[in-house]
Amino acid sequence: MPMEAPSATRNTRDRALQLAASLSTMRIEE
Repeated sequence: MPMEAPSATRNTRDRALQLAASLSTMRIEE
């Protein structure tokens, strides 16, 4: 496994969490 895999997975996870948070905020605001 390449050493970049963990950090890449982490970035994807952070992005997904950020997206989910943004969507939740938008839902609450509506």
